[in-house]
Amino acid sequence: MRTAQPITHERVKFFKSLQERKTRDSEGLYLLEGARLVRDAMLAGAHLPLLLVLREEEEKYREIIAYVLAGGGQAYLGDEKALSRACATKTPQGICAAAALPENAPVLTAPPEITVLREVTGDPAYKNRQLAKNQRL
Repeated sequence: MRTAQPITHERVKFFKSLQERKTRDSEGLYLLEGARLVRDAMLAGAHLPLLLVLREEEEKYREIIAYVLAGGGQAYLGDEKALSRACATKTPQGICAAAALPENAPVLTAPPEITVLREVTGDPAYKNRQLAKNQRL
């Protein structure tokens, strides 16, 4: 029976590289951080080829580790330092995974109207300046 193994420096660097779009596109993987996202992906039947779990929380995530190993993936155990380097969040939750991108996933982009609306309404200081500017007319 396969089990989770200690994380290597190369694997930590690979997890960290998944924060970059270029790597995500070339590898066909994206990074899931946190128990809820990883568990939801597992329940949805997503392929999780790589998993990194905080060594102290191995027992807590044993179902997810078993799922990854049963699917032919690799599960790693690391310390807080390895997890914080691998994840983009300031305080990692103790688990992250690399999930396979769906084969024919459509690329979704927001219509220009939504983007412009966000730019106008997103910053209260900007809105106030615009209102003051319009009132001077």
